[in-house]
Amino acid sequence: MQQLRTLEAKTNNLQAGLHIITLAVGLRNEQPPKRSGKRAQVAARFLTSLALLCNSTSPSPSKSIPFGVPQPQILANLIVTNDDNSTKHKTLLVESYHEHRRLKVLLAKLNKKGSCPLEMLQDDGDWSKEHFWAVIRFLKLSSRSKEVLQVFDTWKNIEKSRINEFNYEKIIGLLSEEDLMEDASLAFMEMKSFGLSPSLQIYNSLVHSYARNGKFDDALFYLNQMKETNLPLESDTYDGLIQAYGKYKMYDEMGMCLKKMELDGCSPDCFTYNLLIQEFAQAEKMDKILRRVWNSKATLKEDLIRKMAVVYIENFMYSRLDDLGDDLSSRNGKTDIVWCLHLLSNSCSLSQKGMDSIVREMEQAKVSWNVTFANIILLAYLKMKDFTHLRMLLSKLTNLHVEPDIVTVGILFDACDLGFHGTGILETWRRMGLLYRCVEMQTDPLVLTAFGKGQFLRRCEEAYSSLDPNAREKKSGLIAISLIWWQRTMESSIS
Repeated sequence: MQQLRTLEAKTNNLQAGLHIITLAVGLRNEQPPKRSGKRAQVAARFLTSLALLCNSTSPSPSKSIPFGVPQPQILANLIVTNDDNSTKHKTLLVESYHEHRRLKVLLAKLNKKGSCPLEMLQDDGDWSKEHFWAVIRFLKLSSRSKEVLQVFDTWKNIEKSRINEFNYEKIIGLLSEEDLMEDASLAFMEMKSFGLSPSLQIYNSLVHSYARNGKFDDALFYLNQMKETNLPLESDTYDGLIQAYGKYKMYDEMGMCLKKMELDGCSPDCFTYNLLIQEFAQAEKMDKILRRVWNSKATLKEDLIRKMAVVYIENFMYSRLDDLGDDLSSRNGKTDIVWCLHLLSNSCSLSQKGMDSIVREMEQAKVSWNVTFANIILLAYLKMKDFTHLRMLLSKLTNLHVEPDIVTVGILFDACDLGFHGTGILETWRRMGLLYRCVEMQTDPLVLTAFGKGQFLRRCEEAYSSLDPNAREKKSGLIAISLIWWQRTMESSIS
């Protein structure tokens, strides 16, 4: 009952407040009667604000504003503030419109054949920083980066506050990215002549660009300058050098750079090892860097592990996959990628005993089967043309809670091409609705790297590429198309 009375009192006070606001707006604007609707709208707009103001409390408890007693000065300020904000908003919109228009005109002039940004800057007198950087971006995108330094020199001299680390960092970074090293070095020396301190990013830009272009003496010159200025070195600096050494097949220098990196107190990270493995793999020297990786405390991500595995697979070094799995297991435990490597090692070698041994280990460890594990073993059976074990495993997939993916379907069809009688298994999958799902490949890509794509998968790709772009989005039809194509092939071969 008390809450109801309070609500009624607040309602009455709100109505009174609305009346006061309406009067205040009318007195201030002296609007004619025909515009009284607008006054009501203004009043309604501020009603919520009024309620909040009347409920608020000033810093001093004795000066609290009771609900329902609006102060005239507050109302006047509220109305004036709203008009001021509206005016400011309109002004900003107009200024933004004109700014956009001026920029559009500027870029249109630049786009004309034979345009000269220096002459345009002199004619305009000056550019805002937004216009200046828009011009710089335009010059870069239009392959006119050689004009950047001259434009920057002229623009910065108009207003001396523009001579700062931020602007030089962006300009030197752009010039280095465009391999304009003479201009980048000039900007660097000029920057130092103004007493500015080059940042780590500036040094990295110079080191990486010189190294990328094979000028390693210049790159090391700036690296030594970084040390002399006591800048905190980061792995990114050395990563650029290592990548450049790899580009020019300078493998001894890569090893020396890694040692220097560690001596300078900069620990190699995952990206560093990624680069090393990628480059050393091409020179068949991956074992050398792998010893460093295992001795380090760096966290190895799965994409790096996969790159190592791909190198072993492509070089038919299947036993090394097993070693890689053991090393990973000692660091991270028996994860799915570890079991995958063990299975691949034995299946690629077509070792029935080895595969059986790994399967027993998985059963003892109570590892859940997945489609990757199943497909690795199925592909080995297919390669060995061991149709007895192939049928047994295909029939057990349901009990193992493994649903076939596009790779599994392909294994079955490729086996049928070799004389395997898989009609019963295919019919079972059809009854279970497994052939009418959206096409998915849940198998680890390493499996296809190891065994390649069979005839069925290649047919799927051909069927997919023959579809128009709109039909390609309907993935659920891909298996059906492949099944029809396969059926027709079988019928034609029988006839």
